[in-house]
Amino acid sequence: MIDVYVSDTAHQTHRTRRLRHVKDYNPEDDSEFWINKAQSVLSAKLARKAITGPAKNVIMFLGDGFSIPTLAAARAYLGQSQGAPGEETELSFEEFPNTGLSKTYCVDSQVADSACSATAYLSGVKANIGTAGVTGRVKVDDCAAMRNTSNQVSSILKWSQDAGKSTGVVTTTRITHASPSGTYAHIANRDWENDAEVRNSGQDPDICDDIAEQLVNRIPGKNIKVSICRYEEYIIL
Repeated sequence: MIDVYVSDTAHQTHRTRRLRHVKDYNPEDDSEFWINKAQSVLSAKLARKAITGPAKNVIMFLGDGFSIPTLAAARAYLGQSQGAPGEETELSFEEFPNTGLSKTYCVDSQVADSACSATAYLSGVKANIGTAGVTGRVKVDDCAAMRNTSNQVSSILKWSQDAGKSTGVVTTTRITHASPSGTYAHIANRDWENDAEVRNSGQDPDICDDIAEQLVNRIPGKNIKVSICRYEEYIIL
């Protein structure tokens, strides 16, 4: 037999923090609490009628770096800021009738960046890391492949415009940044936000249209009705 000693200090700390919220009687201690809660949720889901009519609006909200651990931390923080234990808290969008998960990885990278992941969730096609609005046939800095229209993919924003809908992009970063650029740009390098960056990478900006130029002069960028960004840079002297 092998004896394994595990320090209980951290566990005791966690218990102490949560027990501060527990009153003399805690319904969570009874199995009926959890069974009834589960049955209540299932009954509500089964009783909900499906929406069969066409959607009036579609809003895609992205929290950069959003993951399951991020959601867990947000629940705990929100609940504890309201005087509750925290874990049982539900975020607003968790109350939606339907939810799901998406895999965020690049064709050439397990860990996705904002460019290839934007391409995935906006167009349904996965791309190489550092590229946006193109297929996996476009490698980073490959201007020729980027310009090949067969390697370009359309986003839900373009599909909406084709259906006669008004479209907009609102972001807390630069409008030419990787995440928002996935709605309108086809680019071989997410850093090509302006012609200077294209030139700095050894490419010709007259041939390789940068992200800003695509926003202003190309479809679907130039047909966007609302384009808002709130970006601030702080310089510490």
